[in-house]
Amino acid sequence: MALTATIYNFDVELTDTDRHVYKSLALRLARHPSESEEYLVARLIAYLLEFAEGIEFSPRGLSSADSRLPDPGPRIPDPGSRVPSPA
Repeated sequence: MALTATIYNFDVELTDTDRHVYKSLALRLARHPSESEEYLVARLIAYLLEFAEGIEFSPRGLSSADSRLPDPGPRIPDPGSRVPSPA
């Protein structure tokens, strides 16, 4: 039987006075069975450090073999860009 992802809920009060960002965030992150807790927290910190309106984790999962999709880290999509959908 395959292991399933574990969902973690984070409630974060983000305050970045240098960038004038003040947000209350309720985030749900999925931890893949092969992912360490340290990597999950690193993804969360990267998301918070780069936070901007429209930021999202890429649609590619950790175990996706589709190389056309971006890496699974956070990204801010360019309004004119398109991410190819998986075939």
